[in-house]
Amino acid sequence: MRRYMIRPLQHGLDMSHSSLNAPFPYAYWPSKNFKVSQHSAQKRWGYDSVDRELGAEVEVQGIALYHQKGGSSFTLFLTDTDLIKKNAGSATTDWASVGKDGGYTVPDGDRWTWCIVGDRFIFTNGNTDVQSWNNTGDAAALSDDLKKAKYCIPYANRLFVAYYGATPDPLGISWSKEGDPTDWTDTTAGAALVETRDFITGLGVVGGSLVIYKTDSIAFGHRTGVATAPVSIPQVRERRGIGCVAPYSIIDHMGTNAFIGRNDFYIIEGDFPKAIGGKIRDKFFDIINLDDIEEVYGWENNITNELCWTANTNEGRLIFAWDYKLREWSVYDFAADFIMAGKGEMPVST
Repeated sequence: MRRYMIRPLQHGLDMSHSSLNAPFPYAYWPSKNFKVSQHSAQKRWGYDSVDRELGAEVEVQGIALYHQKGGSSFTLFLTDTDLIKKNAGSATTDWASVGKDGGYTVPDGDRWTWCIVGDRFIFTNGNTDVQSWNNTGDAAALSDDLKKAKYCIPYANRLFVAYYGATPDPLGISWSKEGDPTDWTDTTAGAALVETRDFITGLGVVGGSLVIYKTDSIAFGHRTGVATAPVSIPQVRERRGIGCVAPYSIIDHMGTNAFIGRNDFYIIEGDFPKAIGGKIRDKFFDIINLDDIEEVYGWENNITNELCWTANTNEGRLIFAWDYKLREWSVYDFAADFIMAGKGEMPVST
């Protein structure tokens, strides 16, 4: 009698710990549309046509779940020309434009960013004056004293924006009055410059820190407890030149951020970015050019415990998914053109 040691299947993108009886080409590229879980290969998640009634040739750039303090709840879709709401629990045809009804323009390569401050849904794209909607009428400019901004985030009970101004300053950040995102002239409002050679590429919050991402560096701001100077930005971390090269790759995840740097995928642990690209890093950077890296966008699928990045590559549009529990990578593609996913009143994809 002969005995053979059969190791369980561990990884989907290499052969280092795979079963001895696995087909030889199984774990070599392109091995796609499955993930390895509980020592077995499982088919990737799919999607259906529910909540996909926005009309022909509508490009959805963001999906947001908007809760108000009074109990109202909406799924909001940011398209390339509009803000569209769907009422919680409503039929799939219950849509309404609450933006400029086709009047917005998003520059090529850019997307909307959004946040909720002071019970308002705030959204901006660097080309349109910062917009606000609070379930009354249509969205409108947030303030006459704040014009354009590429990035926005809530921090220290204020709205923070970056890369802002009538002619946006790529090194500038600004913040509103405490508790009122519409007031930018109060003594508790203010502005600062993050002066390094590279430009701001996004904002995040990790723990109690405001994170200001730049192309090749990361700055951490901290609360001061002083109303008229609420944030201190004492240092810029440029260890190994780590920054965020893809502004819309930043994913807010369980109190931290994940993003794409110049040579790897990263997640911030404490105040330092930790590389997580592992077995997919080399392949990802091999099949994508710099312009396409800058346009990669990220989102979280918390149903499957995955952080997902959608990228246009030399091999088509692919989703690179990192299972944050198993710390393993998978790669997916779809027959339909996958342009955005997000969390609404029910799982939503489009």
